[in-house]
Amino acid sequence: MKFNINQIFDYPVEVIEEALFMDENIGEFLVTEMPSLLQLEKIEIVKEENTVKRRIRYLPKPLITKVGPKKIPPEAMEWIENSTYEIKTHKLSYNNIPTHPRIGKMFSNSGEIVLIPRGNQTERIISGVLKIHVPIFGAIAERIIFKTAKTVLEEEAQALIKYIEKKQTK
Repeated sequence: MKFNINQIFDYPVEVIEEALFMDENIGEFLVTEMPSLLQLEKIEIVKEENTVKRRIRYLPKPLITKVGPKKIPPEAMEWIENSTYEIKTHKLSYNNIPTHPRIGKMFSNSGEIVLIPRGNQTERIISGVLKIHVPIFGAIAERIIFKTAKTVLEEEAQALIKYIEKKQTK
């Protein structure tokens, strides 16, 4: 399934960009402010002149804890974001890779995030492809995962605003 999510922030693009892609402390703040996020680990962040390359491990609160009698551990839903943010174009290309090998065979998600300056506001456009490679139930799972991801991204946006406000009052 292809998707697009648009969000507007009442801050200039440089402020959003700094908080999301340059700030060393945003990850810890997001974990404390987002009930849907159990862990966030910066595996690698390489800042170069025009790019920021990231490898970040995310452990979300599980959507499901059991399938029939079988328990699903939270780690089954963990993934690593491999991304490159282009500073001049305000564009991040990402590929989310599940850490659980079995889930990795069934799930693929990649796309881009673009920050568009709109005066003193910033529009964030998140687009991509989410695919669950399971016959019949894959399309249903994609819709459920997308709906949850959209909610999580709204939660992240609220936490980001709170983080920026906190930094600006210091």
